[in-house]
Amino acid sequence: MHIKIRKPIALLLAVMMVAGLFSAMPVMASAEDPEGPSRGREFVVNLVLDDDEVKIMRKLYDCRSDNNIGEGDTVYVTGRTALQSRVPINVNIPGGSKMVWSARLGSHPHNTGVYLNLTGDHFNPGTFEVADGGLIYMAGSGVALYNEVGHDIIIQEGGEVSCYGGFAISSPYGGDITVNGGVVRNEYGYGFAIYVSNTETVVRINGGLVESLCRNGKLPYAAIFTQGDVHLFGGRVISHIGSPIIANRILYGSGSGMNGVSVGWHNNTGIREFPIGSTTDIIIYGGEAK
Repeated sequence: MHIKIRKPIALLLAVMMVAGLFSAMPVMASAEDPEGPSRGREFVVNLVLDDDEVKIMRKLYDCRSDNNIGEGDTVYVTGRTALQSRVPINVNIPGGSKMVWSARLGSHPHNTGVYLNLTGDHFNPGTFEVADGGLIYMAGSGVALYNEVGHDIIIQEGGEVSCYGGFAISSPYGGDITVNGGVVRNEYGYGFAIYVSNTETVVRINGGLVESLCRNGKLPYAAIFTQGDVHLFGGRVISHIGSPIIANRILYGSGSGMNGVSVGWHNNTGIREFPIGSTTDIIIYGGEAK
């Protein structure tokens, strides 16, 4: 049966659609906005005890692919796994998006490579944040968190990135590193807590602890090694052997409610600390301390 809609009714339907009375209708993508609805969405990926590296990467991939993660979106990674992987876990962060890591992840003690590898688009990086309860631990001598494409990395209070030996965080291609709290630590062997092999990255220490124990006595090592700048506004930076910071330039500062910055190294008499403004035993390549 053919139903003919009279012109007044058709006009009424058009007016209702313009007025938004049919708001339940899906928003379709257009040529001007090929991704459709506005961003700012949130998603959760939960890890469980029996997840291996394949399952972890599959869960992250499915979340990214199924939901077309992009600019302004946030993915929360939660849970805990008993995984002790010997191979890298690749984590792709789409351009302009953010991943908040509050899961607990450890590696096999014989792992000697990269553990958590942040991938994505070098020309459009995102943000990786280790939140309260988040743990990335490299039990072998390697890199706990490797920043392959230059994402911004943020460590919040209660978060931790640590390695037995090697580098807790390594960022060779840009992207700033901000420690607001928590712990970034090299526990024993050669290496650094934070290692930056480019001049673009800025390392900001606003709180927490950045520490390199390096008990094997090999030199030179430091808690922070960077070819760029270090901005110190709070927290502690400690190296048990060598210099606490090796950098192009170190800028000091303090703000409301902050007690300043302590920078020091460990010797036979204990941990020696220096107040804001001190440059004692801080190595600066081609720059200055302010």
